[in-house]
Amino acid sequence: MTLRIGQLARMTSTTVRVLRSYEAHGLIRGERLPNGYRDYAPESVEQVLWIKELITCGFAPREIAGFLPCGEQLEPHSYAQGILQHEQKLAELDALIRRLTDRRLRLESRITQLRQGTAVPGCPETAATRPAG
Repeated sequence: MTLRIGQLARMTSTTVRVLRSYEAHGLIRGERLPNGYRDYAPESVEQVLWIKELITCGFAPREIAGFLPCGEQLEPHSYAQGILQHEQKLAELDALIRRLTDRRLRLESRITQLRQGTAVPGCPETAATRPAG
């Protein structure tokens, strides 16, 4: 039994447009029928769910293209490469979290300074918002 693109979209809670994008990136493979319809193997459901999970982890479709789909036998080199890619993505996310935390702390400090009227000297915002004293 094969699945049409609309069926695959419903079964994976995604859209036909997203599935076409996955196919364009080489992440899934559908067979084009003579009538123009796309048919997908039943295993495509798990593959699309796997792709969606990787995307929610922060991987871009071009990064996912290098991974082998679930269920295939992984060679030791491929498996080690997959772990390395996941560790690199984790390090990228950790660095992003640090940068965002720093920005948040700076913004929080700025808001406190503005409320207290002690923001940067000479700043028009400070003079305009400084409480009358």
